[in-house]
Amino acid sequence: MGKYDCITRLIDQFPQNHSYSGKKGNQQLPIGILRDFHTDSLNEYVDQHPEEHLRSYFEIVEKTGLKRYLEHKDGENENSIPVEKLDGHSLVGLLIFLYRQDRFCSYDGSEYLKLFTNGFILRCLKRLKELDDLESSKSVQ
Repeated sequence: MGKYDCITRLIDQFPQNHSYSGKKGNQQLPIGILRDFHTDSLNEYVDQHPEEHLRSYFEIVEKTGLKRYLEHKDGENENSIPVEKLDGHSLVGLLIFLYRQDRFCSYDGSEYLKLFTNGFILRCLKRLKELDDLESSKSVQ
């Protein structure tokens, strides 16, 4: 069992074509994924790992330099974040930040939903799965 399993267990529920707009011919993103992801998966991970201080998600985003992507300056945005170069702590902190920011700033959830529909959240989940796989291959050797 990997460290991030409680978060990455939802990967298989995501339609894999990244076309979630709801237009004719595209797959709908199951609404249960949104609820399960932030209510169960992220909260479960935070509760299981108090030593990571993930409730300080804003500090994590600032320390890792991810804030510049979130401010949408110089053409940067969430999709510009080099997810494949981030460690698990930074990724989980970022995911919590994005959820909390949208919940308390945009009020309608549209920005957070966009991260699901454009494939960003799936990229993050796949990176966390990759980190788990790398860790398990080290322990086998």
